[in-house]
Amino acid sequence: MITKAQLREENELLRQQCAKLLKDREQAEQELFKAESVLRELKRRFKIHQEEFPKACIDVYAVGIKTGEVVKPVFSKAMASLSLAQGFTK
Repeated sequence: MITKAQLREENELLRQQCAKLLKDREQAEQELFKAESVLRELKRRFKIHQEEFPKACIDVYAVGIKTGEVVKPVFSKAMASLSLAQGFTK
């Protein structure tokens, strides 16, 4: 047979467990909210990356073309003025 003291003790233990479960639930909900906000931020940044990366590649390609257009004539003039091949012809 269970006494009143044992029932009160069990009641107190159940209250403590319920309080702990509620606290754990609140923490879990906060962590879930943080995870959702991080996921939203990652999706937003990835979308920007998908939009901007191809544009950046096109810009880099264009810079390479322009650099080639500028450097080739200068390099040709420098090589012509050095004339490293003179004196070695038949």
